[in-house]
Amino acid sequence: MIKYFLMIGLLAVSCAKNPAKNNATSSAPENCQTKTMIPANQPHDPYGFIVWNSLITKKPNQALTFYKRLFGWNSKRVDANSTMLLDKGIAFANIRKATPDQKGPPAWSPSVAVKNLEESIKTVTELGGKSPNKIINLGKPGRTVGIEDQQGNRISIHEIPAGQQFNRKTTILWNELHTNDAESVHRFYEKAFGWSACTTSLPNGAQYTRFINGENRVAGFYVSQGPVMTDVNLRWKPQMNVVDLQATLKKALSLKAKKIFEPSTVPNIGSFVELEDPFGAHFILFQPDPNFL
Repeated sequence: MIKYFLMIGLLAVSCAKNPAKNNATSSAPENCQTKTMIPANQPHDPYGFIVWNSLITKKPNQALTFYKRLFGWNSKRVDANSTMLLDKGIAFANIRKATPDQKGPPAWSPSVAVKNLEESIKTVTELGGKSPNKIINLGKPGRTVGIEDQQGNRISIHEIPAGQQFNRKTTILWNELHTNDAESVHRFYEKAFGWSACTTSLPNGAQYTRFINGENRVAGFYVSQGPVMTDVNLRWKPQMNVVDLQATLKKALSLKAKKIFEPSTVPNIGSFVELEDPFGAHFILFQPDPNFL
């Protein structure tokens, strides 16, 4: 069973240093054990941090209904193909209809803030990634484009104008990538976004890596092992903040979600369970311990 507390990265780790690119906020930290997430609602420089999440699915209306019923979120229609999600009035993600050229299963993907979109696209393609989508001009919030890493995992890059501040939201507490190729993931994300990597071995022999931007944790990736880790499992997954894991799990199952792993509970960290929504997208429920936040 996967122990998701290890994925949060609170164990002792060793750091792998790499040169920072133009989107990083500082050089690689020497002691990743002391690095934390930026406190919620504390304004800070956004570059190199995950600032948004998107669900790309062929059934956006049905998916919207599922997530609103499960979490009690509100929504605001952006256009015919996209709907913004809001939690307590704060926008944090959107659900978008997959275009005909977007192949593969439905999936959540994070969006990373960068200083220059064209330079970032150039870096992504040089690293073996793809930029198959058109750039979207959002006006004052900047510009964004969906890309794929070298393994085909969807992620977005978001050019945010200089001077804008970012507040970390707590609806989605963490993002992690399940992969079967640690070396290429290290290389791609560290060079694309200037993240340093901190890796630890798990009790089952697998490895978990936290990505660090400057002095703060950004995201993580898990080197998947075993037959349960099929291509369907190899993707980015958001961890949704919930108050009552068991109650939310029960409700999710009643709404036709599927349980991928049994829940895990770890003292001082929290409880976790991975689910698949009725349309194929994976996500994780996370009930944090009061000491965690």
